[in-house]
Amino acid sequence: MKVLIAFDPSDEDKPLIEKVWPKEIQPVILPKDSIESIKEDIPEIEAIIGPMRGAGIDIIKAAKNLKLIHTLGHGVDALLQPNFKEELTRRDIKICRSNSAGIAIAEFNISNMIAISRRNVNIHNALVEKGDWATKLKANRSQGVLGGELWESTLGLIGYGNIGKETASRAKALGMKVGALVRTKKDDPLLDFQDTELKSFLGKCNYVVITAPLTDSTRNLINADSIKLMKDGAYLLNISRGPIVNEGALHAALTSGKLSGAALDVFEVEEQGGVMSGYPSKFDFKGQNVIFTPHLSGATRETRVRAMKVIGDNLQRLIDGSPLVNVVDLNDEF
Repeated sequence: MKVLIAFDPSDEDKPLIEKVWPKEIQPVILPKDSIESIKEDIPEIEAIIGPMRGAGIDIIKAAKNLKLIHTLGHGVDALLQPNFKEELTRRDIKICRSNSAGIAIAEFNISNMIAISRRNVNIHNALVEKGDWATKLKANRSQGVLGGELWESTLGLIGYGNIGKETASRAKALGMKVGALVRTKKDDPLLDFQDTELKSFLGKCNYVVITAPLTDSTRNLINADSIKLMKDGAYLLNISRGPIVNEGALHAALTSGKLSGAALDVFEVEEQGGVMSGYPSKFDFKGQNVIFTPHLSGATRETRVRAMKVIGDNLQRLIDGSPLVNVVDLNDEF
């Protein structure tokens, strides 16, 4: 079975792929420039493995025998664009996710909640760059200027899939009350409350963590109006997709003091695609209580190993004609 490798395997990936992917696989490497060298292979390709933007619509259309597109991570929003969605749905091409980064992202979320609560980054920078030992801040700790504890605070998860559940379990271990914004309420021992409406949800939370996928309904979900519904002094974290949060509204809320801090691992600018470089926002967040990271919340060695194993398992299932796992419902948008 010919499989298009639409990513650049590292030296660590290659022996792992050889070990955990089916031996029947005939890998076809997607060239970085012209596809001329693989033109004869494309009609015979049965699976494409890579990031959600790994292969363009022209390759998908030319791959007449294509049965599966398998992403390395969690997101599939690029494949929900009308031209992709129509082609994939019409031909019943399956989309699967690796869903391998839940543990890494959950740990990342917890570490960022602590860091922005306790102002760790700003205090570190002041100490290292200016020799400021935070004497005044420590003297006024009772005013909350050095933040508070996660213990008995309320975490609100927007989205409650793999990443949300992993985050919830760790938050509960730290003594937090945990709720989730969901489309349908279901019994879950990790959740203290569930809401189906954003308006009734946001005001209950000290921390709001976005783990929901980017869809038409989540785009610009956190904007000036929704931020008004949040608790004064709350914290916002986004590890999902940048366009879910209106960065201008977030900047205004941090400047006014409506929100106490934020952690962004994703940014609006990423939607344009391509190689990212430079400052990540058109708004100047410097000096505010924020942590910016370049979309790496799930980037651990363990995540990559799990991804390769899940992909290998699904390729074997495809060969055997067995049901695939982590299948995306394109009509449901995740």
